[in-house]
Amino acid sequence: MSTIRIKKVLANGDCALTFYLAKSEHRLAAIHGLCAALRQRPLPNMINVIPGMADITVVFDQVVQNPEPSIEVIERLLQNDWQTCSSQTHEIPVCYHPELAPDLHSVCEQSGMEQEALIKQHYEQEYQVSMLGFLPGFAYLDGAHVSWNIPRKSSPRLKVAAGSVAIAGQQTGIYALESPGGWHVIGRTPVTMIDWGQTQPMLLNPMDKVRFKPIELEAFKALCP
Repeated sequence: MSTIRIKKVLANGDCALTFYLAKSEHRLAAIHGLCAALRQRPLPNMINVIPGMADITVVFDQVVQNPEPSIEVIERLLQNDWQTCSSQTHEIPVCYHPELAPDLHSVCEQSGMEQEALIKQHYEQEYQVSMLGFLPGFAYLDGAHVSWNIPRKSSPRLKVAAGSVAIAGQQTGIYALESPGGWHVIGRTPVTMIDWGQTQPMLLNPMDKVRFKPIELEAFKALCP
């Protein structure tokens, strides 16, 4: 069993604590496992728990006077075995046509790669959803090729289409909603990533696996809702 420990605990305002976990192969599974456990059996006066990529934030309905009892509970929960965690694998079609990939050319220039090679490298990997955030349904995917490491755009776009597949740093992101955004858009999926009419509106959840399937522009248009 892999041991996961608390690296540090910081106050997050007057009524919240953020628990940073030490780096571990199973840290992400532990974070989401902890969140699930705390939602089932909340800490005293707890009103919310928020997962991050390397931390969880616990929010209370009153000022935190003494964090020690909460730390003891988290430390005890971390003794669980987090090596496995339930997840789904999704195959998501993506069209990399320049009409839907306004930043593809500049990404190729920054990475020094030919367009065909970059696209192939992008869709041949398996990704893991590390978290949802920024806006509802926006998925942060770990697994992008480390040699790219392209920083966010210096001037964000005011409007990025829903379904846009974009990269920044060493991650891929999927925009579930049309919104402003500073990531480099290299494709778009016709799949609806968020549906408020469903009991579970988000298609992706943390810990899920994602594989991209390249499609042509005609297929993208045919698959659009």
